[in-house]
Parts: sequence; C-alpha cells; structure tokens
Amino acid sequence: LALPIPATAFIGREAELAHVAELLADPDCRLLTIIGPGGIGKTRLALQTAVGHRPVFADGVAWVALNGVQVPEQVTAVVAEVLNYRLRGSGQPEAELFHLLADKTLLLVLDNFEHLLPAADFLTRLLRQTTAVKLLVTSRQPLDLQEEWRFDLGELPLPETLSEDVLAVNSAVQLFVQSARRVSTTFAPAEADFPIIVRICQQVGGMPL
Repeated sequence: LALPIPATAFIGREAELAHVAELLADPDCRLLTIIGPGGIGKTRLALQTAVGHRPVFADGVAWVALNGVQVPEQVTAVVAEVLNYRLRGSGQPEAELFHLLADKTLLLVLDNFEHLLPAADFLTRLLRQTTAVKLLVTSRQPLDLQEEWRFDLGELPLPETLSEDVLAVNSAVQLFVQSARRVSTTFAPAEADFPIIVRICQQVGGMPL
C-alpha cells in the first residue's frame, strides 16, 4: 500500500515518535488519536510513524487522507478505495468493508478527521468487527470514543541557551534552517544569526508550520 512521499526530511520529534510507537505496541490500544492545532505537525508525525510500522503489520499500513471528504457517509468508500477493495454495491458497503478487514493485521491511518466527527462511530464499529486492525487518527479535536487513546502533540522545544552545541541539535532551529535553505540553497547561518533565528522560533511558539 502506497504512502505519501514527504517533501522534506523529518526533523526532531524523537521522543514523540517513540511514545506513539510504544502506544501502538500496546495490545489494548487499537485507536490512537494524535491531537493538536493546525500546523503543529500531526500529519508529519503520523506519516513518519506509518513508514516505520510497515514491517510491524503483516497486511501493511494504509494512509487515508480525509481532507477532501465532505460528508461522513463517504468515509467507507474512501477507505475501501485506498485499500483497493472493490465493493459490490450491495446496499451494505460498511458491512462488506468490515468483512474484508475482519482477519487483516493492518494499521489504518486516517488523517484530518476533525471535520468528520459525526463519523467517529464508524471507527468503533470497525474495531468491533475486526480483530487485528489498529487505527491511527490525526485530528484537531478528540473523537470522544470509549476506545480512543489520546496523544496530545505540542510545539517543538525551544533552545534554553544560545550555545553552539544546543543550537546545532535543537529541532526548532534545524527546521528553520531547513526551510530557509529551500528558499536559498546557499543559506548558511552565521553565529550572529542564531539569536535572531531563536527569537523567530520563540515568536511562533515552536509551531512547525
């Protein structure tokens, strides 16, 4: 199953990536929601998790982008399309999809769920009709389901000092430099630039976007 190809290198979030992996490894955690405001990096963290978990799930990892889905009733069809399942149109597409997923060992990533909260019960029904499917969801809001485990994603850590060693490994500074180099490939910050870069990172509150 194809995953989106990231446009940039993954920077930082080592602790968050490890924590998400730990939660997904818990047999009791079958629905994990990465929650945070727009631009905080939910999609990027979910994608990096998806890539790393391909070897973990026998039937792979499927990425379902929901930003183009307008109504909750479309979720079943979109999931089936991503999985390359051709539903027969029997009038019970949801039941048919669940039957196809019943014995799959699969990680299903549903990105940008916040505008489809009325469809959250679909996830509950899916989990009840399958045995080894796990769901990783990104949303600006919690789903408020009994089965849901929540992972609140915060801002990138800001450097506590302006020492060269700290700045060299700080993910907020690294992300700024990476972004600047996309605009100007010759960009190489001098020592005098770092206080300004840090101030910019502080002004945006460590928000990656």
